Amino acid sequence: MAMAAAAHSGGAVGPPPVGNPELRIAVHSPLRHMGPSGLVPGLEEAYVSYEVSMVTSLPHFSSSRCSVRRRFRDFVSLSNLLPKLLHGSFLPARPHKNMIESRRMSEVFVEERRSALERYLNRLAAHPA
Repeated sequence: MAMAAAAHSGGAVGPPPVGNPELRIAVHSPLRHMGPSGLVPGLEEAYVSYEVSMVTSLPHFSSSRCSVRRRFRDFVSLSNLLPKLLHGSFLPARPHKNMIESRRMSEVFVEERRSALERYLNRLAAHPA
């Protein structure tokens, strides 16, 4: 997918739970950050970013490995863009956003979200469109 644009090589990628065996995507290595709020100018908020790594044997990719770091809002943007590009396609649902601040930064939540994002990306990669 478009993740290869800002990619560098590296990252361990295991077998996907679903998807194309020739294109494996792993979401791993969550990091906590403080950064500008997307809602209130001048306010900082905590967020988690994840490393997204891809390994492929498909010949139309310029590199067989790539890795980028993304936060949840990037996955939201992707899920909002895809229906516009793939009119009429039934696409996998993106993991839900969590509105409870205290739960959002817990270890359990971060791992649940990481796993859900990995399943989501592998389902997208396996999509026939």
